[in-house]
Amino acid sequence: RIITIPNNDQEPTTTMSLKIGYNGEMRRIPVDAEILTFDGLVSLLTEHFELPDQDQFSIVYTDEDGDNVTIRTEVEFREAVRTFRTAWERPRALRFVAVVPLRVTAAAKARRAGQVV
Repeated sequence: RIITIPNNDQEPTTTMSLKIGYNGEMRRIPVDAEILTFDGLVSLLTEHFELPDQDQFSIVYTDEDGDNVTIRTEVEFREAVRTFRTAWERPRALRFVAVVPLRVTAAAKARRAGQVV
């Protein structure tokens, strides 16, 4: 949900609840929707879940139609935020999940087991 929070003597900021997830684990974080960028989202995911470089995972959200949508650019991220903020029956939090392709997961397991990939 979007709420306006005064920030001392500064202009109010638009804050929303963001859920980020990976491998079944979810974290809920308040963020300023006007400031957060796609790169900022990538940083949140990699820092909170110790994920590999961004080219090793995808970011997915569920849109208002119930479709899982992959985002890879700032434009796609902004569209996800815009859609969330203008939805008639808005969910309580915008949720992004990091998804690691099976080929990356299999390669990482093989490396840990000492196998050549």
